[in-house]
Amino acid sequence: MTQNAQMMHDSSPKNKTALEYPLIVKWSEEDQAFIGSCPGIIGPCCHGQDRGHVLRQLVQIVNDWLADEEATESGVTPSWAIEQETTA
Repeated sequence: MTQNAQMMHDSSPKNKTALEYPLIVKWSEEDQAFIGSCPGIIGPCCHGQDRGHVLRQLVQIVNDWLADEEATESGVTPSWAIEQETTA
């Protein structure tokens, strides 16, 4: 594999984990809770009173998103789409 091809391969979502993205957990005065988000992946998506718990939730959410993104690229229907089809 050429160096350019390797760089493109390494930047695909299937080679990334949540810890390679900016994970933001910050206090919201309005909500009186910590709010987790990952710019470029997902906006505010989890909250709680414990910063560490919110960070763990956020890591799981981003990892799930990356797994679904990888599945979509390989032609597999993401798990969230299957869940929506069964509840419709």
